[in-house]
Amino acid sequence: MDMERLGAQSLNSLERFVTRLASHLGQPAKKRAKDEEFWWVYRKENLPVLLVAKAVRATSALNAAWILASKGLGTECAVLLRAATDFANEIVAMSVSGVTGELNKAQQEFMSQFFDKQPDSIDEFRAMEREPFVARRKLYAAYQSFAEQNSQGDEPIRDVSSFIDYKLDKYVHGSYRSAMELYNGQTRLFQMFGIEEKRPEAQRIVLLKIVQMLNALSFVAWLFGDRAVRAEIIQARKVLDDALSD
Repeated sequence: MDMERLGAQSLNSLERFVTRLASHLGQPAKKRAKDEEFWWVYRKENLPVLLVAKAVRATSALNAAWILASKGLGTECAVLLRAATDFANEIVAMSVSGVTGELNKAQQEFMSQFFDKQPDSIDEFRAMEREPFVARRKLYAAYQSFAEQNSQGDEPIRDVSSFIDYKLDKYVHGSYRSAMELYNGQTRLFQMFGIEEKRPEAQRIVLLKIVQMLNALSFVAWLFGDRAVRAEIIQARKVLDDALSD
């Protein structure tokens, strides 16, 4: 299996699918801020916009993770994969609720926080009310219910997701074990510029995360009613699954 070629093809497909799903939203417009600054925003603040924004960030993170993996920087790659995992899980949880037409309280709060105005100055930051972020387990509850009703898997989705989050969190917070993974017992030095022999393993993990993201995008296409894109996403996921199974 040619990892480099498979990675490039998979990431290109992922970017193409996100771009096609984003086309359902129309074009963003400029929103003026102070001192002639501006940023791009969509005209509506709704679930489809949230899903596309999360998909854009996840795809960008996976592209960066692939670059790090290709240089043998597996520990730093894991930090980005933690973010991409969060985004993919959020996409699935929110997409399922959108399809069923039932946004629970946690998901309503999550969407409200997503579109909250961010402070542009220290004074605004000091004056803002700080609300706790929605707990992951509450956010995953809707998907858990959906999975149970549709008999998708035996293990609780929240338990599996929480375990993966826990493992990747250790890289984000610079755990002792994650640091010692970089130690070379032969040279008695820390390998902080990449470990060549770790490259295939790191690349494989990124590819597995791309599979997860393709699965998340299939939910978005389902919600958007885009059967053509959803069929292509499912096919791309199958091709990648088969390649990783060889």
